[in-house]
Amino acid sequence: MIPAFLTTILFSLSAISANRSISQLGSNVANASRLLLAAFLLGVIALIAGEFPGGTVFWIFFLSGVIGFGFGDIGVFYALPRLGSRLCILFAQCLAAPIAGVIEWAWLGSELSGTQVWWAVATLLGVCVALDPLKAKGVRKDMWRSGALFGLLAAVGQGAGAVVSRYGYDIVSEEALVLPPMTAAFFRVLGGLLVAALALRLLRPRSVPGEFKKRGRWNRKTVVFIVANALAGPVLGVSCYQWALAVRPSFVVLPIVALTPVVVMPMSMIWEGDRPSVVSVVGSVFAVLSAVMLTLATLG
Repeated sequence: MIPAFLTTILFSLSAISANRSISQLGSNVANASRLLLAAFLLGVIALIAGEFPGGTVFWIFFLSGVIGFGFGDIGVFYALPRLGSRLCILFAQCLAAPIAGVIEWAWLGSELSGTQVWWAVATLLGVCVALDPLKAKGVRKDMWRSGALFGLLAAVGQGAGAVVSRYGYDIVSEEALVLPPMTAAFFRVLGGLLVAALALRLLRPRSVPGEFKKRGRWNRKTVVFIVANALAGPVLGVSCYQWALAVRPSFVVLPIVALTPVVVMPMSMIWEGDRPSVVSVVGSVFAVLSAVMLTLATLG
């Protein structure tokens, strides 16, 4: 249970530190910087592990990274300054599960039961209520729509990336290969880094509240946020997630990790001054509980 709770806390800290780094550097620089650091650290760990299956396996996990760490995290890093950590992580964590289910159904032929569809719809409704566009506090009304779209991109990226990774592990199993979790994460981060580098070169997001308070300004505090984001997310967060799945059944681990949006709430209130409305809190809790039930229904 400890590694699962550690994963939840680390993912929450990753979202908070990412938002703080965005306020100093902007979405693209903050995203590319933490992925570059994560790629270096994971590369060292993968080198020590000494297992590098290439060919099809590499490209599948690389593609998973392009989708998840790449386009998915662009959605995260653009949604964060528009919605804040609380709503952004709610989108990414809760909507990714039903989206992944639909993709698996369409691509891999996995069947969706009526219970799964019900909880997927309930999750979507909870997220819509949590966004609370009429009474959202700390979110400009002209920003929540674009923030919601970027949050949806984050969820699609994470959900689709997870399905591609699952397909990759099926290939690993069929070919009796050895793929350490951190090596798989390294392959994925490389794909994400490619997309982040292209975004850094090609995209010029317009300024939004809190995104460019100190545009391009590097200092000790900024470096701390970048390091914290890289460690809490792609490096330690993913490591604890894999550790949890190695020692406990997935039906125990996944519902705990799905609680991340609730853990983010007090952190966001303390460090970002985000005071959600009662309606938003109720919607968030309902969305998280629905996501937990969806996970249990899927695993059951």
